[in-house]
Amino acid sequence: MTSQNRTAESFSSPSSRSMRFLVIDDDRLTRALLSDMLSPFGECDEAADADTGLRMILGADEHHHRYDVAFVDLIMPGAGGKDLLRALRSAEDEMGLAGSDGTKVVMITSSRDTRSCVQAFMLGCESYLTKPFSADQVEEKLREIGTLVSV
Repeated sequence: MTSQNRTAESFSSPSSRSMRFLVIDDDRLTRALLSDMLSPFGECDEAADADTGLRMILGADEHHHRYDVAFVDLIMPGAGGKDLLRALRSAEDEMGLAGSDGTKVVMITSSRDTRSCVQAFMLGCESYLTKPFSADQVEEKLREIGTLVSV
């Protein structure tokens, strides 16, 4: 499906509420581009660093539903994507949010290092997206991890 056809279809999350996304990347242009790609599918927030992103994910409550998917840059100044993922999965375990009840994480990176990819999966990410990426690739990732269904 091309991005032009995307607006002609109706999409939803597996649950009845609108999907929420969080893009965590130190690059402003990447955040804006990915947010624009995700906007047809739901609400999208942005964070410029891992610490802020983790606080936003863990701060979700009954007034601000949890994020369905976080797109997290692997390499950022300070704490990186793997640090965020490790802390997120630990916090989710403590809250009893195991497996599909937690926020799904798609790691994004310009690195072609397969070792980093394997490490991210071992820490609990659901998928991996290499920069540069297209809107169609982002949509495919959402389908792959089960957060996007056609209705």
